[in-house]
Parts: sequence; C-alpha cells; structure tokens
Amino acid sequence: MQPRIAELLLFLDHERADVLRAASALPRERWIERATDDRWSVAEILWHLQRTEANIAGLITKRTSKARAEGHPAESNVSSVLESLDADMVTDRTRRITS
Repeated sequence: MQPRIAELLLFLDHERADVLRAASALPRERWIERATDDRWSVAEILWHLQRTEANIAGLITKRTSKARAEGHPAESNVSSVLESLDADMVTDRTRRITS
C-alpha cells in the first residue's frame, strides 16, 4: 500500500476509535436524545459520519480507478500528508458547523 494512503488510514482509524470511545461513554438509550431540537443526537452524528466516510471511500475508489484507466502514473511521493490537514477546523468545538 502506498505510504501516504497507509498514513491516512491509520489516522482515520485512530479518529474513529476516539469518536466511538466518546460515544460509548454515554448509555446507549441516550444516543437518540437531542440536546435541543436544532442539534443532532449521538446516533444521528454517528450515522452521518458513517455515511460520509462510505461516500468518500467510494469516490476515492472511483476516481483512482479512472485515473489508472487513463494511464496516470502511480503516486511516488511518500511525504506525510497529515501536516496539510486542518484537523483543528473539525475538532474545534468553539465554532459550530451547520450541516
């Protein structure tokens, strides 16, 4: 596996584990509760994350297959891509993201 892809998958595995650990701290019967009508429940958030991850994985697979079919060379860059990600944008809980 290309090192950059392996790095991203490992990062995503750790992030997913953190989310599931946080959700597991709350009793499952509370997963359907919303703090207010305009906020998502834990179950809705987890569903959204699962669907988003599945859609992005499908898009990457589709685009990668297309690039290979068009003769694009394999990625040769092995430098870290994590430094270019703005993880703070997503994990910053002081700024509400409307979905």
